[in-house]
Amino acid sequence: MPVGDRFSRRAHEVAENLFEELDQELRNEALGVLPVEFRRDGSQEHLDRSAAEMWIKESVDEGHPTVRYYIERRGPGHILVNLAAFEDPDSQFHP
Repeated sequence: MPVGDRFSRRAHEVAENLFEELDQELRNEALGVLPVEFRRDGSQEHLDRSAAEMWIKESVDEGHPTVRYYIERRGPGHILVNLAAFEDPDSQFHP
């Protein structure tokens, strides 16, 4: 498992793009002021943004180059975002 800032460029790009898209969606729905928690699909473990970013990067570098999200719960008082990473068996991706 990669440690620290030893993630691939692709891992950084996937995480950055996902958070940009999510932040924009939250702003568009006027939800940008609420705290956001993340949950890995199929898990009950809740992650903060930093841990979610680490998980996204690890997933990409472990061969799951597509990471998606959906807003699972909107309130009260916080947002819960579900994260899922997908393996692409036809991908030319190599960490």
